[in-house]
Amino acid sequence: MDKPVAKTPKYAIVNGDEATFAELLPHTNGDTTIVVYTDASGKRFYATEDEWSHGGREFSTKAAR
Repeated sequence: MDKPVAKTPKYAIVNGDEATFAELLPHTNGDTTIVVYTDASGKRFYATEDEWSHGGREFSTKAAR
């Protein structure tokens, strides 16, 4: 059975900078997924789902101020 998919935040704070979600890529083992994102200059990077989720919460907190 597939695990439930949580909503992936569109924006996150990664290493202190704002980042924008680009895509999810599953690992070949099917157990994990990475988040591909872009920084302000358009460079592409990846983070674990946990890192991205944490950054998404941080972005939401910052945006609510």
